[in-house]
Amino acid sequence: MKSASRFRSDHAYMRQLINWIGTIALATSLSMCYIWHQVETRELMREILQLKHQKEALKKESAYLQVRIVRLAEQLRNETMAMNRFELDHAAVGQVVVMDALGTVDAPMAMVPTGPDVRAIAGKPTDDALILASYPTARVDTR
Repeated sequence: MKSASRFRSDHAYMRQLINWIGTIALATSLSMCYIWHQVETRELMREILQLKHQKEALKKESAYLQVRIVRLAEQLRNETMAMNRFELDHAAVGQVVVMDALGTVDAPMAMVPTGPDVRAIAGKPTDDALILASYPTARVDTR
């Protein structure tokens, strides 16, 4: 027992040194934990901001798509009403009826389209000729 108490009294600086090392280790580990926490918080905040921007972009896209749906539904409604009102039928495959600006109608003929409308490529005005893909052929024949 004497040797243990003598060792403690002779090596008191060791006890202080161990206490100081322990305190420094504790402070270092706490500061490292704090720094890690701050880094994680900033990364999460950055991710939250990115997600908010994505959310806003998706909301804008959703609103645009809703407007487009309404426009397409209105276009379909107008097309259906016009087809019912003017007794139009869907054209047969490749059928094209041409009407010029004076209102005269060429005889209907079934054609197989080989490419895009030449008048559109040549840049001719669309009011010179009108392509009616849905006009019933029976009405054209009975001028």
